Parts: sequence; C-alpha cells; structure tokens
Amino acid sequence: MLRRAESSSGEERRISRFPQLHPVKKKKIKREIKILENLRGGTNIIRLVDTVKDPVSRTPALVFESINNTDFKELYQKLTDYDIRFYMYELLKALDYCHSMGIMHRDVKPHNVMIDHQLRKLRLIDWGLAEFYHPSQEYNVRVASRYFKGPELLVDYQMYDYSLDMWSLGCMLASMIFQKEPFFHGQDNYDQLVRIAKVLGTDELFGYLRKYHIELDPRFKDLLGQQSRKRWEQFVQTENQHLVSPEALDLLDKLLRYDHQQRLTATEAMEHPYFYPVHDERRGRKMDVCYLNFVTACIRNFDNVYSDKWIKATRTSLHTHRNVHTDKRQCKHTSPNTNRCRNKHTNHPPPPLCQSVIGLSWFPVRQS
Repeated sequence: MLRRAESSSGEERRISRFPQLHPVKKKKIKREIKILENLRGGTNIIRLVDTVKDPVSRTPALVFESINNTDFKELYQKLTDYDIRFYMYELLKALDYCHSMGIMHRDVKPHNVMIDHQLRKLRLIDWGLAEFYHPSQEYNVRVASRYFKGPELLVDYQMYDYSLDMWSLGCMLASMIFQKEPFFHGQDNYDQLVRIAKVLGTDELFGYLRKYHIELDPRFKDLLGQQSRKRWEQFVQTENQHLVSPEALDLLDKLLRYDHQQRLTATEAMEHPYFYPVHDERRGRKMDVCYLNFVTACIRNFDNVYSDKWIKATRTSLHTHRNVHTDKRQCKHTSPNTNRCRNKHTNHPPPPLCQSVIGLSWFPVRQS
C-alpha cells in the first residue's frame, strides 16, 4: 500500500506499507531493504529515503522518493514511437545497473515502472521479489506476475538468471508497440504457457525442454497441442502500425526467446539499432550543452555591455540553428566558399560571422 507524505523540509515522499492482511516475514522485508541499499544511487532505481514503523500497529514501512506517476493504461495509449524507445531505454538502464550489481528484479511489469511523463522520468520500483543471483543456484519459480512470467518459470525450471527480467521487458515492449495489454493474456499459469506457444510455436518449446532436460507437467499434454510459430508482422494493424518498425520487431524477437541463454542482456539490448534515435538525441543534447558553455565562456571575454545580450541571443538561436557536427558535416546555411552563414534568422547574434572553431561550423564574433 502506498501513500504520500511530506518531510520537514517540504520534500514529497511516498510511503510503502506492508498490509496486515498479508503478513510479510521480517526476513523478506530485511532482504528488500538490503537490496535497495545495495542499489542506492543506481540509474532509474527508486530511491529509498528511510525506514519507519507505524506507531500503533508497529507495521514496518519504507519511505521512497515520490514520483508523479501516470497510470500506464492511460499513458501507453498516448506514447509515440520515440516515447516508447525512450522509456524502454530508461528501463534498460535500471535493469543493466541492478544486473551489474548481481541482483534480479523478478517482477518487471508496467505496475512497477513509474513514469512522470511531464519530466520524462522513469523509476523501477517494488523490489520485494528481487534476489541476489548466484550461478547454478536454484530459485523459487513463484515469482513475477502471470502475464510477464518467463517460460522457465512456467515449466518449473529453477536455475534461471537475469534473463528472466529481459523476457518481462520483452512482454512490455510487445504490449506497447502492438497496443495489446497484456500481450500474453493467460487465464492461469498453464494457459499462460499455451498463449506463449501459440505465438512462438511448440517446436522451439520442445527443443528448449530437451536442451535443459526439463520434464513437462502431464497436464500440458492436451493443452499445448501442435502450434506453429507466428510472424511478428501478423500483429501489425492499422491502429498500431505507427509504433512498429523493423528494428522494433527485431529487438522483440531477440527478447522473447524460450531459451533464456539466447535472450539479449540489458547491455546488449541498449546497443540495439532500435535505440539509435535515443542515442542520437542524447548526443545532440550533450553537444548543445557543450557548445553553449563554450560560446558563453568566449562571449564573457567581451565587454560586459554586450555579454547578456549575446548570451541570450545564442541560447535562443541554438534551437533554430542547431549545429552539432561530430561527423564534420557543414551547416546547411553555411557557404562552402566564404564559410559565412547565409541564414537570416532573427534570433542570431547581430550579424554573425561563421568560423570553424573546434569542429563547430559557426561561431558568433563581436563586430567592431
């Protein structure tokens, strides 16, 4: 259960309480606290602020940073193609960090991904089912929510690893780009595997079971039958085609694999071409900041009379004359012969000369 509270400094925080209707063992609470402390400061990991106890019931409570979350059922319908790429990349950063710290989340799902869309801020929350990973160790398969359970959990394979989180992320990606929530909608754990088999086919499932010497529950015999694999393109419709691209389907195919060892890791997924637009945007913003800082520092060498005017003009003109040239391409407004900017933007510093300064093709120089 969550409720908001304000600290003495006025900072809004969120309190997570453990309901008395479903008592939680102290050992589990301590493990979650330990995991959160290990992940403190991690990228896009919800920040644990404090731990307190209810003065009456003595029920323990965890105090977290507050996120102005928008319900995913409402938000996901509004997201653009780029938004989905951006938030999936932000979620991968959180998973990449926790995996690098030796921790599996084991309950990745939309309910546990808080998004403040206005600030474009994402946090991965609810680490109650998280666990430290040790190779060759057997783990409880009664983790994760049904729609996001990996096949390994559904066939009772206990030696799973970080790749379980990658399957869950793949389910989220599928539901977002195909606008089908949830993507695998099973009525129970048995039906959940059947729904997966109807998409990925039974041939690969049986191959997976043979590879890891997994004995399937006899109840699946009549339920599974023989299913052929579907092409991802079959899920593309008029309503969702603007969110689907070849690289999106390729990433999805590399996440939703029966064999957990064949799934992309978080690090590998972040390098997938699907996220190239996010990389490009980040590089552009970084270069814009570097450029602005450089120009501002240079302008301050001029008379103070001109400084404020020029800094303001430069800040405004960045958006209309953005010129990030790490690949040495020329500004489209710059003449190759005179290297002068031909663009007559009203927001430009008056009147600018274009010089090539540390890879930037224009730089405002004070006119005498």
